[in-house]
Formats: sequence, C-alpha cells, structure tokens
Amino acid sequence: MTKKGPLTKIEKFYIEHNAELGKKALSKELNRTQKSVQSHIDNVKPSTEHSTESKSDSAPTTRAGALMARNEKGSTTMTEAASQVGDESRGKSKDLGARYTGAVTTIKSQ
Repeated sequence: MTKKGPLTKIEKFYIEHNAELGKKALSKELNRTQKSVQSHIDNVKPSTEHSTESKSDSAPTTRAGALMARNEKGSTTMTEAASQVGDESRGKSKDLGARYTGAVTTIKSQ
C-alpha cells in the first residue's frame, strides 16, 4: 500500500535530484503514487527554469559594503572599487521623500 499525505522534504529532494529515473521508478522507490511524483516534478520544473533565466539576464550587482577592505583588528577602509560602486548607485535615488519636499530649495540661475 502506498503512503498517503504530502511529500516530505527528503522525498521532494530525492525526486528533484533523480528526476531522470522517471516517475515510475521514483514512485516505486519512494512507495508513492505516480501522480504525486509527477505533480511534484511539474511544480519544480517551471520555478528552476525561471530562476536560471532571470539570473543570466540581469547584470550582477555588487554592494559597496562587500568591497570594503577589513582587517582582524576591526578597522574598515573603502577601496577604489567600493567607491566606484557607491558613486554609480548614488545617482539612482533622487526622490527625497515627503518629509523633505518643502524643506529643500534649489538655487535658480539667472
């Protein structure tokens, strides 16, 4: 008699990494129905394909904090690469927010 109830984390992991065996062999090894094994394979496929596409399309972003130079005593120094990343990201946020909209004045050139 096959097991009932939801698949455990271990069973899901096993199915994901041994999907090439086929649903018949997996269901026999795990003592589960072929329908439950197939439904998990179908649920996993779209999410893994989507995540690999989104990672390859977007450019890798590095935060300036990861590029700081640190030593074992606790001091931190900004490297040239961290400075450049900070300068590039500085121009992105121009909105000051509702709190400062009336307090900031720009000087008009004549």
